[in-house]
Parts: sequence; structure tokens; C-alpha cells
Amino acid sequence: MLHSIRARFPAMPVVVAPCLVQGRGAAASIVAALGRLAAHPEVQVIVCGRGGGSLEDLWAFNEEPVVRALAACPVPVV
Repeated sequence: MLHSIRARFPAMPVVVAPCLVQGRGAAASIVAALGRLAAHPEVQVIVCGRGGGSLEDLWAFNEEPVVRALAACPVPVV
């Protein structure tokens, strides 16, 4: 994702919020990262994603706290 953004839009600033994306604590980590990005003054849109994996690997993105945080986010989320 970062490679494609930098290749197509080299001057665009990108803010990365590292977080756990699978396993114990992943949902809380994703929610915290969304909060940090939403509070950042330069962030105009948030891309919430990861590289792929099995259904089980991606399940943290389906957990209720993450879905609620995405829905409540004041910044547009893709």
C-alpha cells in the first residue's frame, strides 16, 4: 500500500499508525490507532487495512469495538 502511494503521489505526506492486526489485543490496538489518526491535525482520510490473510487472520477488523470506532470516526475512513 505504501509503495503504491509513494509511487503515484511522491509528494503526499503519509502518516502511519502502527498497530496489532491479528491475535490477542488486535481490536483494541486498531481502535487506538484510529483514535490517534483522527486526532492528528494533518490527516484528511484514513485507510484502514492490511495486506491480507485468512478469515481468522482478518477477524480483528470485524470485532464490534473496531466497527464502532470506524463508524464514529470524524475523519473519512476507507
